[in-house]
Amino acid sequence: GNTSGELFTVLLGDYGSGTLAMTAQGSATVTGSGSGPSALTIQGSLGDVNATLAHLTDTSPGGGSDTLTVQATDGLGNQTAQQVFDVTVNAPPAIAVPPSVTIGAGIASAIGGLRLSEAGNNTGETFSVTLNDASGALDVTNAGGAAITGNNTTVLTIAGDLAQVNAAFGSLTDTMVTAGTDTIAVKATDSFDNSGPTQHIAVTANAAPVIAAPANVVAGIEVTSAIAGVSLSEAGDTSGETFTVSLADTSGDLAASNSGGATVTGSGTPSLSISGSLAQVNTALGT
Repeated sequence: GNTSGELFTVLLGDYGSGTLAMTAQGSATVTGSGSGPSALTIQGSLGDVNATLAHLTDTSPGGGSDTLTVQATDGLGNQTAQQVFDVTVNAPPAIAVPPSVTIGAGIASAIGGLRLSEAGNNTGETFSVTLNDASGALDVTNAGGAAITGNNTTVLTIAGDLAQVNAAFGSLTDTMVTAGTDTIAVKATDSFDNSGPTQHIAVTANAAPVIAAPANVVAGIEVTSAIAGVSLSEAGDTSGETFTVSLADTSGDLAASNSGGATVTGSGTPSLSISGSLAQVNTALGT
């Protein structure tokens, strides 16, 4: 019909914890506190009211559900039935990270244990995770469908849905050129512009292992002779780290005991391999 010169009134209610807001367009007016059964009232021409409704926002302090109502009245006193619709409010995304990792200096080392999650229905939602490394170079080799920017730099961004981001985490590596300490800051934002607290990973880069050995030894022919003075060391925290020492003899046969818990292969041959923790390898080298 002809709505020229007619004024329309729309009443919006918020029955949850949210707060409604909008910016009046044209000659429309907006009044109300933004919450409760009479949260906002819009009045104006049909075009101005619809333009104003297009700027409606709902801000909720936490996750959960919310209920909104809308009812309109025209200048002739005709009134629509009240419309009710539910709003699901997702909590901000959460990032789980390992508190600390130890890697080798100069080696692209895996950074595992990162996981992105968000409570609520995240169907169709996208996420962006930014990793900021103080000194190391970050890289993702298998994006898993996510968009990656900043590979091999100190600032890496992974964007995609929840599954894509978590898949990309599976191939995350960090390369520190020199031994020392580093920190990686990780922050996640969803497509509603919600962001969780920044998480931090303490990174320790160990220098390469060092082998100490005598310059020469004297051994008897056809006699099993001890080769003393061979030891392995590495600066930094070696907790949980494993080592492999390979020994090759141009003419004699080598042997070592695994009594310390190391894995010893090739005993009685010219090629010997010893694997285990630092203490286990040194115990075997002493035999």
